[in-house]
Amino acid sequence: MPIEFLHRLSSQTISQLWRFLPVFFAMALAQCGPPKSEAVIKAENAFGTVGADARYHALVWQDYSFGMRHHSYIVGIEKAERDKIGVAFRTYDTGRLKPPNEAFDLSAIDEPQQTTKFERINNDIRAMFVSHVVAHRFDPDTAGMRTEFLYDAYAIEPSDPPTTYEDGWNAIAQMERYLKSDIENAKARGVPFTHLMFLSMGWNNDQVVAVSAYDAILSQISDAARTDVEVFRPLVIGLTWPSVWGGTSIVDTLNRIAHVGSYPAKANDSDEIGFLFANHIMNSTLPKLEQVDPSLQTVAIGHSMGARILSRAYFSGPMLRNEVRRTGQPPIIIGLQGAFSANRFRQDHQLIPPFRWVTVGEGGPYQSFQEDQARIALTWARGDIYNPLARFATGAAHVGGFAGNRIFKKDEIEPKITRFKGIPDTDLIAACQAADEDNDILYVDASEYIGEHSDVRNPEVGKLVWSLMQCW
Repeated sequence: MPIEFLHRLSSQTISQLWRFLPVFFAMALAQCGPPKSEAVIKAENAFGTVGADARYHALVWQDYSFGMRHHSYIVGIEKAERDKIGVAFRTYDTGRLKPPNEAFDLSAIDEPQQTTKFERINNDIRAMFVSHVVAHRFDPDTAGMRTEFLYDAYAIEPSDPPTTYEDGWNAIAQMERYLKSDIENAKARGVPFTHLMFLSMGWNNDQVVAVSAYDAILSQISDAARTDVEVFRPLVIGLTWPSVWGGTSIVDTLNRIAHVGSYPAKANDSDEIGFLFANHIMNSTLPKLEQVDPSLQTVAIGHSMGARILSRAYFSGPMLRNEVRRTGQPPIIIGLQGAFSANRFRQDHQLIPPFRWVTVGEGGPYQSFQEDQARIALTWARGDIYNPLARFATGAAHVGGFAGNRIFKKDEIEPKITRFKGIPDTDLIAACQAADEDNDILYVDASEYIGEHSDVRNPEVGKLVWSLMQCW
């Protein structure tokens, strides 16, 4: 292993520890911070979302301690044993999803891989559910942001049998009605929204960190737009999800082992969300909202496993039983340091022996990218050592690191990739236009301004995202 790599690993590990120190202190303070109500504690015990897992519904018991500065809806997704939330099935939600072999015309090599992977991801004793939906809206009377709960499973007396899973779906439908009303009211006031933003963070991001990241990224985009004397008024949907096992203490060895060991399981969890909840928002909710105001541009931005969630969502559209076909502008999908394999774009790819004898590959679930409408941009950076290290945990050549870059150089896929390197400038405009004409993936080497895996909140990334939004 090269000395340079070891040096970069140790340097970035230290920088990551420093980056998370505020989070550790915040979690410690939270233990003696705002008390939880008896109703919240009762519901946590009923769902099993206690202890460290309470981080993923922090908005519920710290609703005014943090929030969004943009007009937003935060969809809180959590995980619980199926019988505790009213899920009778031990498989995928057949009422809302079709399996890959029914939704796609797949080759003899890809079909068994996609089907087997889909079944394994969804065959868990616990299932994802929507536990809360929180709106943050500007209040003209107070010139501040107003927090409103559209749905809070922790404020509802548990029923027998439980109906929490379906209640969460009803909350998503209610959110859709609110979003539609927001769009219509903004147009009537003469200050229409300019973009529909769909956001997801990845592994090792609790709700506090994820919401903070969304605000930072949106603010950097807003600053970039202001520099161009443009208006950026986003209407935002952001996901939070249980992205890691264990606690946050750096001295609790068992927690840290569980934390690191969670990576493969959380990769499956992110795919589960991508197949179902994110799929519904991406391919049913957002197309309906685009019809309300055809000038609205949908932009999906995911970081790390968040890019995995949103890309899986988009390409799983045909599996959704209530998919709404888009009639207007195609969405822009931006994966910042994506934590999913570049092989997802390759047809008939198989794992090499002996791995294919003991496990199954993914079967190229994104292989139709040149036939779909979406405009896709992915970043990678040489300083991102976490995506390459993840290969030891999952075997995947993640697009955000140099392993994914090598895959994109292979003969059968390189002609489908348009590359750009450096800071956003006029050359980026030419590159994204070329990618659009050829239905290519725009693959951005952002090594000059993404120093490590989580370095995506800086002004240069905001300028990159804004430039792509303007180009497309």
